[in-house]
Amino acid sequence: MKCGPGYAEGLAMCRSQVTLSLLLLLLGLAITALSLFAGITPAAPVPTHLLSKKPLLYFPTTVGSKWVYQRGEEEWTEVVTAVEERDGVFVVTFGILSKSGSVNSPWKMAVSASGLAEVEGKEIKLDSSHLRLKLPHKPDETWVNEELGLTYRSLKPERVKVPAGEFEALRVMVEDGHQDEETRWYAERIGLVKSKGVGRKPPVVLKSFTPGKE
Repeated sequence: MKCGPGYAEGLAMCRSQVTLSLLLLLLGLAITALSLFAGITPAAPVPTHLLSKKPLLYFPTTVGSKWVYQRGEEEWTEVVTAVEERDGVFVVTFGILSKSGSVNSPWKMAVSASGLAEVEGKEIKLDSSHLRLKLPHKPDETWVNEELGLTYRSLKPERVKVPAGEFEALRVMVEDGHQDEETRWYAERIGLVKSKGVGRKPPVVLKSFTPGKE
């Protein structure tokens, strides 16, 4: 092996050339790695408005959900017995639980991002005239149920305290045209937590709530 005019010089020159070649090789690998890294563009985050979100509902949509209400010394329990989804609307069947364990006076509530509406028969009416609670909630907004002669008006949300706890609640006032008024408080995923009329009767308040199993 001759890398120079003499053996010693040649050996030294060979070593220098090998070292230089290794350095050039390492430099080339480093440049290649940087080029590849630069070519990798991290995925852009998905805009938050495109992420799927559960609709904001003001009523439970799971079978077995149970409310215990009280008015003065009177107390009763209501329970969800069935839930059916129709095009994004949950039709929730619930009623009063008797001491024997049967459910009496069952009725249905349509639950959706539009609000709460009582269901009669198989027809679901989500127009404003049939809504008990209208969403999104806008204070001072009114709507009328001409069939029942009731006028609903949204009030400012407020924090309400009942035996079941404290809740951020949406308020709705209901008037029947005969100077009778009733204010209702609705909490997210629970429904009615308080109802108070203008008479001397004690208000209806939620004593406890147990959600059903998903």
